[in-house]
Amino acid sequence: MIRSPAGLVIARLLSAALALVTSPLIARAIGAEGRGLVAAATTALMILPIGLAFGLPWAVRRRCSLDAQSHAVIRSARLLSLLTIVPGVGFAFLLYATLLSDLPEHAGVWFVVGLALTPLVVTRNCQISLLVVEQKYLRILLVTLSQPAAYFVLILGLFISSRLSVTAVISSYVVSVGVSYLMTSRIVLIPWFGNRVSWRPLVGEAWRASGAQISEIASYRLNQLLLLPLIGGAALGNYAVAVNIALAPAPIGHAVGAAGFKGMATGSEADRRKSVDKSLRSAVWLAILSALGVSALSPFVIPWAFGREFRSAIPATIVLAVGGVFVICNYVMTSGLVARNQPGRASIVHFSGFIVGLVALLLLSPPLGLMGAALASVIGFVATSVTASVFLRVGIGLWIPRLSHLRSSFSVLFGR
Repeated sequence: MIRSPAGLVIARLLSAALALVTSPLIARAIGAEGRGLVAAATTALMILPIGLAFGLPWAVRRRCSLDAQSHAVIRSARLLSLLTIVPGVGFAFLLYATLLSDLPEHAGVWFVVGLALTPLVVTRNCQISLLVVEQKYLRILLVTLSQPAAYFVLILGLFISSRLSVTAVISSYVVSVGVSYLMTSRIVLIPWFGNRVSWRPLVGEAWRASGAQISEIASYRLNQLLLLPLIGGAALGNYAVAVNIALAPAPIGHAVGAAGFKGMATGSEADRRKSVDKSLRSAVWLAILSALGVSALSPFVIPWAFGREFRSAIPATIVLAVGGVFVICNYVMTSGLVARNQPGRASIVHFSGFIVGLVALLLLSPPLGLMGAALASVIGFVATSVTASVFLRVGIGLWIPRLSHLRSSFSVLFGR
């Protein structure tokens, strides 16, 4: 199982399980206000390196699927990733002076260090793209688990020793990033010196895909940074809990998209069309089943794991679980657009969803608070799905689950 696309889901679910353990520890130690501050800071540490990669991991994935010189592609990508340190540090100081000005001084220092590690994150993600193309799912599982596992060990140790604070949480996250890079470098043993591909075509393809990657991560995570001044730290703490639980099944989209990527990128137009349709049908069924599971379990899991203080996160979790259906399918359709050499359209897809979601966030969050933020996110997810369906020429029939497709959906996931 772990050597099939399901290994990606297992890795992400184990990561989510570790987060499910660490989140209540953090919440109980620093409270909802501190949890909201940590959520904003770690969100920035998560999304900025992905945004500053400007689509490079997507470009690497496609080039490696078509080019036999995959090691040369990785070497060029590593050098390009070094350029991201300057904007990474620049954004770190900007955010620390504005939205994250309430961070303790030492937490701010760790925050700057974390964004200075942006080149490591970009390099790691490019190397993971190679593993996806090579379908080395066991190695992807190990790499994916390395960061949350390191983070879990650090948080647990700090909680037991009663030393868990905002600064301790942020520093633990930064250290876990370094551990993840070291693990990836040990698994993907490609020397720094050797043949390289030309930078210009790689940069061009990355630039065309950059909008998709930036807008995608912004749509799913940036709102946690923007919500801090809109609804306050306490409500943001509840929203962070809701998002973590509701979108825990999102890796299903990564797994299905990865499994079908090569089929969507190569072969005749008819074969690529079939691969897109098959992947989306599988994603729809798996997404609906996962949303039902999250909705059924969250009323029991949240109060038990996080405490009564976070009960208000339950309705938002159920709303976001519905949105999770579209998130999973959006991952698959983005893979389809990039695989078909349409990164520009993928950028438009996610940018449109981001703009719609942002407008909804500004309109609904102030009057409705936590629930308004959840509804706004779902509206953005749906807008992304609609635009992607138009570009991929996906009919409404593919969005309607049929019992005849249920078994094949699991077959895609388990590589049978």
